[in-house]
Amino acid sequence: MKKTLIIAKKEFLNILYSPSAILFLLLFLLINLFSFFYVENFFGRGVADMRPFFNQMPVLLLFLAAAFTMRLWAGERESGTIELLLTLPVSALEVVIGKFLAGLALVSIAILATLPLPLMVAALGPLDTGPLVSGYLGTLLLASFYLSLGLLVSGICRNQLPALLLTCTLGGFFWLLGELPHYFSLPPALDAFCLAIGSGSRLANMKKGLIDLRDIIYYLSFTALFLSLNVFSIQKSAWSYKKALLSHRRKVITMALIILNIIAINILFYPIKSLRADITEWREYSLSLGTKKLLERAEEPLLIRGYFSQKTHPLLEPLLPQIEDFLDEFKLINQDFVQVEFIDPAQNPQAEEEAQNVYGIRSLPFRFASRYSDSLVSAYFHILIRYGDAYEVLDFNQLVQVEQSLQNGTQIGLHNLEYQIAGAIKKSIKSFNSLENICQKLSDSVSLILLSSPETLPAELAPILTISQKVAGELVERCGGTVTFSEVNPYDKDSGITPQALYDNYNLRPLRLGDNQPFFFHFLITGANWHEVLTLSDFQQMNALKREITNVLKKKTPAFLRHIAIIKNMRSGQQAGAKNYNAILNKLAKSYAVELIPPPKLKVPLNIDVVIWPEPEEVTAETALALDQFLMRGGTLIMSGGNYHFSPELNGGLTVQKRLFPLAGQLAHYGVASADSVVLDVQNSSFPVPTVRKVGDLELNEMQLAPYPPFVLVRGSGLSRENPATAALNIAVMPWSSPIGCQKSVAGAATSCQVLLKSSPQSWEDADFNANPNFAAFPELGFGPKDYPPQELPLAIMITGRFSSYFTPERLKEKQMENLPFPIISKASQEGKLIIFGSSAFFDDLVLAIIKETGGAYLANLQLLQNLVDLALEDPELLAIGSHERFARLLMPMERKDKIRCEFMQFLWAFVIAFTLFAWLKNRHKKQKPFITRPEAKNA
Repeated sequence: MKKTLIIAKKEFLNILYSPSAILFLLLFLLINLFSFFYVENFFGRGVADMRPFFNQMPVLLLFLAAAFTMRLWAGERESGTIELLLTLPVSALEVVIGKFLAGLALVSIAILATLPLPLMVAALGPLDTGPLVSGYLGTLLLASFYLSLGLLVSGICRNQLPALLLTCTLGGFFWLLGELPHYFSLPPALDAFCLAIGSGSRLANMKKGLIDLRDIIYYLSFTALFLSLNVFSIQKSAWSYKKALLSHRRKVITMALIILNIIAINILFYPIKSLRADITEWREYSLSLGTKKLLERAEEPLLIRGYFSQKTHPLLEPLLPQIEDFLDEFKLINQDFVQVEFIDPAQNPQAEEEAQNVYGIRSLPFRFASRYSDSLVSAYFHILIRYGDAYEVLDFNQLVQVEQSLQNGTQIGLHNLEYQIAGAIKKSIKSFNSLENICQKLSDSVSLILLSSPETLPAELAPILTISQKVAGELVERCGGTVTFSEVNPYDKDSGITPQALYDNYNLRPLRLGDNQPFFFHFLITGANWHEVLTLSDFQQMNALKREITNVLKKKTPAFLRHIAIIKNMRSGQQAGAKNYNAILNKLAKSYAVELIPPPKLKVPLNIDVVIWPEPEEVTAETALALDQFLMRGGTLIMSGGNYHFSPELNGGLTVQKRLFPLAGQLAHYGVASADSVVLDVQNSSFPVPTVRKVGDLELNEMQLAPYPPFVLVRGSGLSRENPATAALNIAVMPWSSPIGCQKSVAGAATSCQVLLKSSPQSWEDADFNANPNFAAFPELGFGPKDYPPQELPLAIMITGRFSSYFTPERLKEKQMENLPFPIISKASQEGKLIIFGSSAFFDDLVLAIIKETGGAYLANLQLLQNLVDLALEDPELLAIGSHERFARLLMPMERKDKIRCEFMQFLWAFVIAFTLFAWLKNRHKKQKPFITRPEAKNA
């Protein structure tokens, strides 16, 4: 080992003392920086990650390693010192390892010299250190691969230039092998072979933050192979063909066995996909605990089938191996019940017929243009999730995200695949819900009590009484003892249930029709700690009553599907100012049953668990009462409480105007504090604003992206880390938001209030808001503080607890709502949730599209709403999986001059490193004393 280190030190210094080595090092740093800032467009992307840096490594490292290794053996041959070296008392193995360590030390210095780059990125945004660590580890392993290859080539060549060119050629061949599947449609076996052998493709996992044992074995085994071949070639050059032929044959056989073993090791380990470590901050590429629990609970066969065409769009082909690898993770969790398979319908007509006729899966047309042709291909890109007889289908739009930009063209990547698939699995499991299944999964027994007073019951309701008795009898028969049924007349003194007891325990009053006497006509459904009351006069058909009782049982059975209602805008979609909420509807529909409903009158349907009202407009007393009683039932209400509303115009413009919130008094009763102003923030997202450009005597009106303070960018401490719905987020955008806070004195001890989102300390509010920026008065942002000092302002809150009803008897009398067909719940017996956003535009499709086009937190906004719904429904599995969403780690807002300064400092640092290293070596070389071989020469 000592001899090896002496050789390594000698070779290390010999290379460094050469000015060409310092030049190669400087060029490596400069080309890296140029690629990072200009080719990969780091500041244009606006994402705080180092993937653009590692994207260039397979090519740049190849040239650097070739430059360092070309002289290690070829230089020895040129100078004639190789014979002297081989006659020294050192083995060929020690010499090869010493030269390899010298090259690795040189490349390590070059790689370490790039560390100021990630330090700069970490200072500008929330850099994930996991991909950084694994990326540098992969870079060192790739460097060892190229260095060992370069040593082998240098040992064969007699001159340095051919060694350089041949190393670059062979290294480029290994790199191109891994790139071929991204550009050409290859047979599956050849595609897998190229990805397995390609040197650059093995770095793909590590630059994402995945340390895969297969990749480490690949790099180390091929490094060992090339070094062994180098030792073999050096020894072979000194062989005597007249002597020791048997010994030479043994060495040849040994070398062949080494090659075969290394190939066998890589072939054996390649199918093993579970031996990897995900070191990203949020474990983005590993199945979460929520998914594992979901799969472990599967009691019926779960089929995950991918319908993917072999001939598809070229941009989609690189995604297929990622999907296949990821789906294999699901199979490993529960191999008894989970089956994963992949089908190309074009090659299996029977499977294609089943996909179309049974699951409604159709091929999609993809058009793509290349340099030589313009083609249209019809392909499948779907995933089927089937549990029992229930199924969900994920199509192209749910699996793939497409981003268009002027700098980078079309960029295609996967959505959070785990969340999509786990949500579909959960929905399928919950949809597999026969009545027998529901009854089996009830946590306690349920009592159906038919409250009726036959003596005072109006004659027109008698048929409904018969229907109710039949439905109750069927439920008892099918549920087999889990559900019991009894009929009670509260006016009967011997019934055991008096009208006063019904009022005291359930706030249930008798009904009255016209001049008829009061009567009871209700179904009281009770469990261990809950109850629901159905007014039977609402149901004219047996199926309707059966469905409503089933919905109540589903609500009390955590294993079944939850329902969400989105209150829709009543104006026509073609009318100016109409709003659409398809983005949030599609997002939530992947995990829950979602329906658009008009503003409810008096009562929210019992099967609804969460009500979302994106923008309340004219609110009637009946609707206000329905929402109030929904909270009293323990429901979750998510709505906008902002006082500024935007309206899209037919000419494409936007109008933002003040309109006082119609439910302000009712929300204040629950503990919500709002202001009639708009929050503006120095920390903001971009927005297309109108500008005037002069061309000669002409003035051109143009739209340009500019910082827009009313689009508040919430990040860092602005997102509550105490609430699981926001703890996993790192960004959100609140457009035209009013301050929304908590009135703790009003909320009382029965409820608690938590701020979910707040602006930065550099924000301010404007009570006289104008949506158009005034760059003449405020050149930098178009807006400026007026009467309010800069401060943090709350933008969204969540109130949790047992609410008290806003509708007191006095208020009901005031609104002429005394004779209601159902009892009013004055105090909630279960905890409800009220979530208020200060922005009325937070949910709107048009605004979300603007945020997406301007590079904002489009997905993060949608995920925030999804997380809140998961939290409201106490869905910890989906909430945990949702935290795996790959949000953009955006850079902090920067001026152009600051970006230029960062670039300049990085290039300056490269020159400083090279000059410092050169000066140190030159000074060390001057101080080096000559090596004296004879003592008498020293005395002389």
